[in-house]
Amino acid sequence: IDTIVNAANESLMGGGGIDQIIHARAGDELKLECKTKYSPSCLKMKGSITYGNDELEYRCATGEAVITQAHNLSEKCQYIIHTVGPYLDENGNTQPELLSNCYNSCLQLAMENNLKSIAFPCISTGYYGYPIEEACRLALKIVKNFLHSHLNKQSSLRHIIFVIFNDLEFEIYKILF
Repeated sequence: IDTIVNAANESLMGGGGIDQIIHARAGDELKLECKTKYSPSCLKMKGSITYGNDELEYRCATGEAVITQAHNLSEKCQYIIHTVGPYLDENGNTQPELLSNCYNSCLQLAMENNLKSIAFPCISTGYYGYPIEEACRLALKIVKNFLHSHLNKQSSLRHIIFVIFNDLEFEIYKILF
Protein backbone atom coordinates (compact mmCIF):
# COMPACT_ATOMS: atom_id res chain seq x y z
CA ILE A 1 0.00 0.00 0.00
CA ASP A 2 1.41 3.39 -0.97
CA THR A 3 -0.53 5.46 1.54
CA ILE A 4 -2.85 5.09 4.48
CA VAL A 5 -5.34 7.74 5.48
CA ASN A 6 -5.26 9.04 9.03
CA ALA A 7 -8.52 10.41 10.45
CA ALA A 8 -6.69 13.26 12.19
CA ASN A 9 -7.61 16.19 14.38
CA GLU A 10 -6.92 19.75 13.25
CA SER A 11 -3.56 19.96 15.03
CA LEU A 12 -2.24 16.93 13.07
CA MET A 13 -0.33 16.05 16.25
CA GLY A 14 -2.10 12.81 17.15
CA GLY A 15 -5.32 12.52 19.07
CA GLY A 16 -7.43 9.50 19.86
CA GLY A 17 -8.49 6.40 17.98
CA ILE A 18 -6.73 5.63 14.70
CA ASP A 19 -4.91 8.98 14.85
CA GLN A 20 -3.26 8.02 18.13
CA ILE A 21 -2.35 4.54 16.85
CA ILE A 22 -0.79 5.87 13.64
CA HIS A 23 1.25 8.48 15.50
CA ALA A 24 2.44 5.93 18.07
CA ARG A 25 3.54 3.46 15.39
CA ALA A 26 5.06 6.03 13.02
CA GLY A 27 7.19 7.55 15.80
CA ASP A 28 8.29 11.01 16.87
CA GLU A 29 9.51 11.89 13.37
CA LEU A 30 5.90 11.98 12.19
CA LYS A 31 4.95 14.42 14.92
CA LEU A 32 7.92 16.62 13.99
CA GLU A 33 6.98 16.57 10.30
CA CYS A 34 3.35 17.39 11.10
CA LYS A 35 4.50 20.29 13.27
CA THR A 36 6.82 21.75 10.64
CA LYS A 37 5.22 20.86 7.29
CA TYR A 38 2.20 22.86 6.25
CA SER A 39 0.20 22.68 3.06
CA PRO A 40 -2.10 25.29 1.52
CA SER A 41 -4.92 23.52 3.36
CA CYS A 42 -3.45 24.46 6.73
CA LEU A 43 -4.65 27.75 8.10
CA LYS A 44 -2.54 30.19 10.09
CA MET A 45 -4.30 30.95 13.35
CA LYS A 46 -4.39 34.26 15.15
CA GLY A 47 -1.81 33.65 17.84
CA SER A 48 -0.87 30.10 18.68
CA ILE A 49 -2.34 27.26 20.67
CA THR A 50 -0.60 24.85 22.97
CA TYR A 51 -1.10 21.18 22.18
CA GLY A 52 0.66 19.04 24.76
CA ASN A 53 4.14 20.53 24.93
CA ASP A 54 3.93 22.03 21.45
CA GLU A 55 3.13 25.58 20.37
CA LEU A 56 1.14 25.42 17.14
CA GLU A 57 0.48 28.31 14.78
CA TYR A 58 -1.40 26.32 12.15
CA ARG A 59 -4.34 23.97 12.01
CA CYS A 60 -5.65 21.80 9.21
CA ALA A 61 -9.15 22.78 8.10
CA THR A 62 -11.97 20.26 8.31
CA GLY A 63 -12.29 18.44 4.99
CA GLU A 64 -8.71 19.16 3.92
CA ALA A 65 -5.72 16.82 3.80
CA VAL A 66 -1.94 16.89 4.24
CA ILE A 67 0.56 14.24 3.13
CA THR A 68 3.61 13.16 5.14
CA GLN A 69 6.21 10.43 5.02
CA ALA A 70 5.27 7.18 6.80
CA HIS A 71 8.42 7.19 8.98
CA ASN A 72 8.43 4.04 11.17
CA LEU A 73 5.50 2.65 9.17
CA SER A 74 7.60 2.63 5.96
CA GLU A 75 7.55 -1.18 5.78
CA LYS A 76 3.75 -0.97 5.48
CA CYS A 77 3.34 2.17 3.36
CA GLN A 78 5.30 5.12 1.94
CA TYR A 79 3.04 7.97 3.00
CA ILE A 80 0.32 8.97 5.42
CA ILE A 81 -2.43 11.30 4.27
CA HIS A 82 -3.96 13.10 7.25
CA THR A 83 -7.49 14.45 6.87
CA VAL A 84 -9.69 16.22 9.39
CA GLY A 85 -13.23 14.88 9.39
CA PRO A 86 -16.30 16.73 10.61
CA TYR A 87 -17.99 16.40 13.96
CA LEU A 88 -21.75 16.47 14.07
CA ASP A 89 -22.82 20.13 14.11
CA GLU A 90 -24.17 21.90 17.22
CA ASN A 91 -27.65 20.52 16.51
CA GLY A 92 -26.43 16.94 16.08
CA ASN A 93 -26.69 17.08 12.28
CA THR A 94 -24.21 15.45 9.94
CA GLN A 95 -22.03 17.51 7.62
CA PRO A 96 -21.85 15.44 4.42
CA GLU A 97 -20.16 18.15 2.34
CA LEU A 98 -17.22 18.32 4.75
CA LEU A 99 -16.96 14.53 4.93
CA SER A 100 -17.03 14.38 1.12
CA ASN A 101 -14.23 16.93 1.02
CA CYS A 102 -12.10 14.62 3.19
CA TYR A 103 -12.30 11.77 0.69
CA ASN A 104 -11.85 14.06 -2.34
CA SER A 105 -8.85 15.82 -0.75
CA CYS A 106 -7.18 12.48 0.00
CA LEU A 107 -7.81 11.10 -3.47
CA GLN A 108 -6.51 14.30 -5.05
CA LEU A 109 -3.30 14.16 -2.99
CA ALA A 110 -2.83 10.50 -3.94
CA MET A 111 -3.10 11.39 -7.63
CA GLU A 112 -0.85 14.45 -7.33
CA ASN A 113 1.82 12.24 -5.75
CA ASN A 114 1.41 9.46 -8.36
CA LEU A 115 0.40 6.90 -5.76
CA LYS A 116 -1.01 3.56 -6.87
CA SER A 117 -2.92 2.59 -3.73
CA ILE A 118 -4.69 4.22 -0.81
CA ALA A 119 -6.34 2.73 2.30
CA PHE A 120 -9.22 4.61 3.96
CA PRO A 121 -10.70 4.17 7.42
CA CYS A 122 -14.35 5.13 7.85
CA ILE A 123 -13.60 8.81 8.56
CA SER A 124 -15.33 10.60 11.47
CA THR A 125 -17.25 7.57 12.74
CA GLY A 126 -15.28 7.00 15.92
CA TYR A 127 -14.82 9.79 18.44
CA TYR A 128 -16.39 12.34 16.07
CA GLY A 129 -19.70 10.45 16.20
CA TYR A 130 -20.68 10.44 12.52
CA PRO A 131 -23.34 7.77 11.83
CA ILE A 132 -21.53 4.76 10.39
CA GLU A 133 -24.07 3.84 7.71
CA GLU A 134 -24.24 7.38 6.35
CA ALA A 135 -20.44 7.69 6.40
CA CYS A 136 -19.94 4.35 4.59
CA ARG A 137 -22.55 5.24 1.97
CA LEU A 138 -20.95 8.64 1.40
CA ALA A 139 -17.42 7.19 1.20
CA LEU A 140 -18.44 4.72 -1.51
CA LYS A 141 -20.35 7.40 -3.44
CA ILE A 142 -17.46 9.89 -3.37
CA VAL A 143 -14.86 7.31 -4.40
CA LYS A 144 -17.11 6.05 -7.23
CA ASN A 145 -17.73 9.61 -8.48
CA PHE A 146 -14.04 10.44 -8.24
CA LEU A 147 -13.09 7.37 -10.27
CA HIS A 148 -15.73 8.12 -12.92
CA SER A 149 -14.61 11.73 -13.23
CA HIS A 150 -10.99 10.62 -13.74
CA LEU A 151 -11.69 7.74 -16.14
CA ASN A 152 -10.29 9.47 -19.22
CA LYS A 153 -7.39 11.11 -17.41
CA GLN A 154 -4.03 9.55 -16.74
CA SER A 155 -4.12 8.41 -13.14
CA SER A 156 -1.67 6.25 -11.26
CA LEU A 157 -4.29 5.29 -8.66
CA ARG A 158 -5.16 1.60 -9.08
CA HIS A 159 -6.28 0.30 -5.67
CA ILE A 160 -8.63 1.92 -3.18
CA ILE A 161 -9.02 -0.03 0.04
CA PHE A 162 -11.60 0.48 2.77
CA VAL A 163 -10.20 -0.60 6.13
CA ILE A 164 -12.91 -2.08 8.32
CA PHE A 165 -12.57 -1.90 12.11
CA ASN A 166 -15.56 -3.85 13.39
CA ASP A 167 -18.37 -6.21 12.47
CA LEU A 168 -20.91 -3.40 12.08
CA GLU A 169 -18.77 -1.60 9.47
CA PHE A 170 -18.22 -4.91 7.70
CA GLU A 171 -21.94 -5.61 7.49
CA ILE A 172 -22.71 -2.10 6.26
CA TYR A 173 -20.02 -2.11 3.57
CA LYS A 174 -21.10 -5.62 2.51
CA ILE A 175 -24.69 -4.44 2.01
CA LEU A 176 -23.71 -1.20 0.26
CA PHE A 177 -21.00 -2.65 -1.95
